[in-house]
Amino acid sequence: MLVAAAVLWTFSRRSGPVIAPASDGRLSPLEFVWTLGSLYQRAGAASVAVDIAYQRFRYQLTRRLGKPGDAQVDDLERAVRDRLNVDDPVFGEILLSCEAARHDPGLRPQRALALTQSLAEYAAKLGLFRSRSHSRAG
Repeated sequence: MLVAAAVLWTFSRRSGPVIAPASDGRLSPLEFVWTLGSLYQRAGAASVAVDIAYQRFRYQLTRRLGKPGDAQVDDLERAVRDRLNVDDPVFGEILLSCEAARHDPGLRPQRALALTQSLAEYAAKLGLFRSRSHSRAG
């Protein structure tokens, strides 16, 4: 009787209804950004936030323009003007400011925020992150 109960119990566990495991409570993207921002603020690492945003922006920009990753700012500015028809005199200044800010340990959080927002605006204006969001939706 005990063997029959054990066989029945193990069989029912293998062929019973499948229950999805409980998922871990992950942060939403906005909560993740908020938490990460708070960590940077407490650590006084505003330059790190600019560095990360700038590296991602440069990667997407050089990839879109077909330029090497170590291209100079003036070369990128010229390519954006010629190939993407964006003639914005502030663009080069923002890139140079980001270059300087990413190695500035005394960078003020307000300046870091302004620079990262400028990069986000240029990324949207140049359409740098479109292909990634479309590939996720499809």
